[in-house]
Amino acid sequence: MEAKAKQTNIRMPARKIRRIINAVRGKSVDEAMKILKFMPYFAAEVVEKNLKCAVANAEEKWGINSEELILSEAYADEGPTYKRARPRAQGRMYKIMKRTSHLTIVVKVDEKLKEKLKEQKNKTKKAKTKPQTAKTEIKVSEKAEMQVQNKAEIIETKPVEEIQQETQINTTENVHQEVQSESNVEQVLEDNLENNEENK
Repeated sequence: MEAKAKQTNIRMPARKIRRIINAVRGKSVDEAMKILKFMPYFAAEVVEKNLKCAVANAEEKWGINSEELILSEAYADEGPTYKRARPRAQGRMYKIMKRTSHLTIVVKVDEKLKEKLKEQKNKTKKAKTKPQTAKTEIKVSEKAEMQVQNKAEIIETKPVEEIQQETQINTTENVHQEVQSESNVEQVLEDNLENNEENK
């Protein structure tokens, strides 16, 4: 999958454009854009404009992201030269050669870049799913705390009369148990005395 961008009759010699193209050829589109942005030559602006056109063509034709693209081909051919004259002393004339050029940029999908992007996306997805599990654990712990707090509130909101009745019932049960234990002791003592008298 390829996409092209052409510009003809650029008012600039091909030599100046080739100096820029050679620095960028074979690199990814994003990297090439960064390099062209900070180059101090006017030809860099021309190359950058055509590179953007090629990327737009690729997106329109194939629906490809610029991250997957690589600058596979770039070349500058010489165009027609405009000949002008410069008058000199004693009726002479010097030539002025105004050269032009044709720029062609080809962009295509790089499979290695595509695989790297897929791996990065998978890693980001995994990283996003991990904190979600942590969040669910936090939510569960929060629910447990809320339940404990509700139980404590229910115990605190219990009326005083009910608590007093419960304490009275407990005390009466304890008294009955003590009385029964005392009566049992008395019976045991009486039985022992009777047994002693019979033995005598």
